[in-house]
Amino acid sequence: MNSKLLMLLAAVLLTVGATNVYAQERSGDAINGSVTLNIKLHQIQSLVVNHGKVELVYDTKDAYNKGVSSKQGDHLTVFSTGGFKVIASTTTDLVNGDNSIESADIKLIASVGSENKLGAEVAKTIEKLTSNTGEVNGHTLIESDKGGRDLKFNVEYSAQGEDAYINKYVKGENPTVYTTTVTYTITAQ
Repeated sequence: MNSKLLMLLAAVLLTVGATNVYAQERSGDAINGSVTLNIKLHQIQSLVVNHGKVELVYDTKDAYNKGVSSKQGDHLTVFSTGGFKVIASTTTDLVNGDNSIESADIKLIASVGSENKLGAEVAKTIEKLTSNTGEVNGHTLIESDKGGRDLKFNVEYSAQGEDAYINKYVKGENPTVYTTTVTYTITAQ
């Protein structure tokens, strides 16, 4: 009796298995099936600021006369799936206690850094770094309609000459330091 039950069970399993195979479409002797394949791309952007401190040093008569600059090589590293903008902003002037230097005195010049295959036209110049610009949260420093991985950009910071700061030194401080924070933001283009 056990062998009859086993044979009946085997017959049922074979019938169910054969039904599943033949449930797919038949075309001649071939069996066809299909699947929907999706590739889902998400927007991903990252921005890394290298060199966390930039110093513009007025330590000679010539520096006060001609102004100073500091070029930061590969200062910004961008990853973006598709076009992007990098915006630079500051919320305050450069301050030292009750004294200040206008942030509009600061000029930023971007250029394409090492191993960056984007054209030079994506890098912009900000003539006056101000916090009230009319643009969303600052000035556009870099703008590209293409994305990429590990896109490096140089940024040169410069400040005025023509003795603009000759009376900004505070007696007893050596040196007198004026400070603000420049914030970089990446957005989709």
